Amino acid sequence: MIERIRKKYAMTEKGAKDYVSAVFWSVLVNISKMLPVGVLATALSGIIEALTNGTDPRAGLTRFLAAGILALAALFVTFLIQYKALYEATYRESANRRIRLAEVLRQLPLSFFGNRDLTDLTTTIMGDTETLEKAFSHFYPAMHGALISTALISAGMLLYDWRMALALLWVVPASLLMVYLSRRMEKRHIKKGLVTRRAATDAMQEVLECAPEIKACNQKARYIADLNRRLDEAEQDTIWGELFTGSVVTAAQSFLKLGIATTVLTGVTLMSRGDLALIPFLMFLIAATRVYDPIGSMFANMAAVFACEVRIERMQEIENEKRMTGMTEYDPDGYDIRFEHVTFAYREKEDVLRDVSFTAKQGQVTALVGPSGGGKSTAARLAARFWDPAEGTVRLGGVDVSTVDGEALLKNYAIVFQDVVLFADTVMENIRLGKRDATDEEVLAAAKAEKISTALDTCGFAPWEEYREILGLIDLFLYDFKAADSIRHRELTGVENELILENLCRLNEAGAVIFLRCPLVPGVNDSPEHLAAIAGWAERLSGVEEVTLEPYHPLGMEKAERLGRCGTLKCRNFPPPESVNAWRKTVASRTRKRVVVS
Repeated sequence: MIERIRKKYAMTEKGAKDYVSAVFWSVLVNISKMLPVGVLATALSGIIEALTNGTDPRAGLTRFLAAGILALAALFVTFLIQYKALYEATYRESANRRIRLAEVLRQLPLSFFGNRDLTDLTTTIMGDTETLEKAFSHFYPAMHGALISTALISAGMLLYDWRMALALLWVVPASLLMVYLSRRMEKRHIKKGLVTRRAATDAMQEVLECAPEIKACNQKARYIADLNRRLDEAEQDTIWGELFTGSVVTAAQSFLKLGIATTVLTGVTLMSRGDLALIPFLMFLIAATRVYDPIGSMFANMAAVFACEVRIERMQEIENEKRMTGMTEYDPDGYDIRFEHVTFAYREKEDVLRDVSFTAKQGQVTALVGPSGGGKSTAARLAARFWDPAEGTVRLGGVDVSTVDGEALLKNYAIVFQDVVLFADTVMENIRLGKRDATDEEVLAAAKAEKISTALDTCGFAPWEEYREILGLIDLFLYDFKAADSIRHRELTGVENELILENLCRLNEAGAVIFLRCPLVPGVNDSPEHLAAIAGWAERLSGVEEVTLEPYHPLGMEKAERLGRCGTLKCRNFPPPESVNAWRKTVASRTRKRVVVS
C-alpha cells in the first residue's frame, strides 16, 4: 500500500508512511466528533426515563457531565495529534519533494530542457510543489479520512437500525457519484487554465525582458495589447473553471440536505407504527449533522483535489523521464577522448553529427574546425555527456561515457562556453563553480592569474587590525582622499584624518596597490593647496599607482542631505569642463603617477 501511495502521489517512502498516519488520525478525529452525539443521546434517554418513572432526572447528571468532558478531551487530543502528524509531515515531505525533483533534473539530458518550456518547468518545481504542500496538509488527508470514517460510522448505524441508516446515508454515495462524474470536465478546465496562465506568464516575461527593444522599435502598443489579451484569456478560463466547480459542489452539498428530510420522514413513519423510540430518532437526527459535515467539507475542497491530480501528473512526467545515470567511480586508462561512429540529432531526422570518428589525444591540442552549426560545440558536449549519442560510442580513456554518472565524468572536464552566464551570486562564487571545494585564497589566486583585481573600496577610517587581517586577500585598495588638512577634513566629514592618513601609510609599507580617489567640490576642496597635497601624497607613496579625480555633482546632494552636510557642500551644478581639466593638469604636473578623471 505504501508503494502504491508513493507512486500515485509522487511521494517519498517516508512521505507515504506519514500520509497513512495522517489519514488514520483524521479518521479518529471524525469518529471522535460522534462521541458527544452518543453522550447527548444517552443523557436524553436517561432524563426521559427518569421523568417517566417519576424519579429525579438530575441523579445521573454528574456522570453524563463527566462523560461529556471526557468526550471533548478525546476530541481535543485527537485533533492535536492529527495536527502534528499532518502538518509537520507535510512540510517535511514538501522539502523532500523539491530536493527529489532537483535530483531528477540533475540526471536528465539537456534535450529534456530544450523540449520543455522553462516557465512551465519552474512552475512545476515551485508552484506545483507549493500547491501540493497545501493540498496534503488540508485536503487529501481530510478527504480520505472523511470517506473512511463515514464508512465506519455508516456500518455502526446500519447495525443499530438499518432502516434509519439507509434513510440518512443514501444521499452520500449519490452525492459522491455526482462529484466524481464531473471529475473529467473539472480536470479539463484546470489543464486549460494552466496553459492560458503559462502563456500569460511567458508574455509578461517577454515584455519585461525586451522592454528596451520594444520601446526602441515603437512596438509598445502591440505588445501591451497582446499581453492584455492573454491575461483576459487566463482570467476567463479561471472564472469559468470556478463557476463549473462551484455549481457541482453546491449541487452536491444541497443534495446531502435531502438526507435530513428522508431521515425525518422515515423516523416519523416508524414512530407512528411503534417500530422506533423517540431517543433513537433524535440520535439519528443529531448524527445527520455530524455525518454530513466531513463529506460537505470534502466537496468544498474537491476542486483543489482535482487540481492537485493534474499537478501530480506533471511531476510524474518529470520523474518518469529517462535519466542519465551511471558509475560514480571509474578508472580510465588515460584521458584520450575517442568518438566511434557517432551520430546525434537534436530533433528527429535532423542529424547534426553523422558517423563521426576521431581521437583527441591526451596532452595534445585538438581543434575541431568547421562552419557555424557544424557540430563542434555538440561534439564537446557529447564528450562531457550532456547528451547521449543516437548511435556510436564516446569513450574517455577507453571507458564508454554513457556508463558514467554525469557529475563523476565532469570531474575530468573543463568546458568554456561561447555564451557567458553569471549566476545570481557573488563574483567569488561564480569563479568557484569550476572547483566547488576551492578555498577563498585559491579563488583569489585564480582571479589574479586572469588579471581580475580583488578590490576594497574604503574611506580609511577603520582600525588598522581590520586592514591587516585582509591584506593577503586584497590586491587593490580604492582609497578615499578628501582633504589633507585635518581641521578641514573634520569640517567636511565630521572626523579628523589622522587615522586615515596613518592607515594609508601602513598600507603603502605593506606593499599594497593603491588608487587614491579624490572627490573635488568646486569652492570647497579644489584649492591649489589641496591639489598640491594630493600630488604630494601620490608621489611620496610608492604603492599609489593612480590618482582618480572625482568632480562632485548634484547627484551627490542626496547623500549630503542624509549626512547633514548640505551647508558645507553647496555644489548644485556640474563643474565646468575647463575647471576639471585645470584640476587634472595641476595634479599631473606635480606627480609622475597616472592621473584620471572619473
